[in-house]
Amino acid sequence: MSTSGLEQLAGRHALVVGGSSGIGLGIARRLTALGADVAISARRAELLANAAGAIGATAVVGDVRNEADCQRIVAEAVAAVGALDIVVYAAGTSVLRTLDTMNADDWRYVLETNLIGASLITRAVLGHLRQHAVVGYVSSETVGRPRAGLVAYAASKIALEEMARGWRIEHPDTRFAVLGVGQTIGTDFARDFDADTFTAVWPSWLAHGEMRADHMEPNDVGATIAESIAVAVAHPAVDIDRMTFRSPGPVAGLAEPA
Repeated sequence: MSTSGLEQLAGRHALVVGGSSGIGLGIARRLTALGADVAISARRAELLANAAGAIGATAVVGDVRNEADCQRIVAEAVAAVGALDIVVYAAGTSVLRTLDTMNADDWRYVLETNLIGASLITRAVLGHLRQHAVVGYVSSETVGRPRAGLVAYAASKIALEEMARGWRIEHPDTRFAVLGVGQTIGTDFARDFDADTFTAVWPSWLAHGEMRADHMEPNDVGATIAESIAVAVAHPAVDIDRMTFRSPGPVAGLAEPA
């Protein structure tokens, strides 16, 4: 990729929500390397502080499931780095449960993090965006193809994408982009998955062609997303809608989990 657009991030300001680990950290790391002043936010204070120190970003602790925290995250980020050219909502979570075992708290946990928090952060940044800013939301290749045990996650991402379209309609002067991501290993996504449930649903994932033989690394995905946004920032006359990032490998065959 040419660096002509990437050099434009010097003097630009960014906020990455969910930037303490995984893809979010990869995005923030690359944005800082390209010269942007970056604030990263997450709820785990120690992990966030370590990540911010490692990449030279500003840490803003907060929980996107808390409405007041969403307002404070944005206020503190803007105070630290300035009005924003780039906002990426990379916070995301899921439980691994089949629908017949999901309770109301499970649904709230997923939707409050993946959907409601995204909208509250967006509402909070509206008055702090520089002209031609890009607001991106990390979504998933599972949209339209829910996996057994992860239906709540897929439903939240479908809703996230519809929310992004709604923001685009109601605020056409801002570029809202959906960033669809495929199979990435090395994130915290599956950290709390129940091993027995995973063993039970794995054959279904393979049988329905939901897994690829190869996977992507969080830093590679994050860097690619950051560079794509950097090019978009450098070309304000071009609107963006949805970008998809997935492994080029073939679909995996039916096998037992390692």
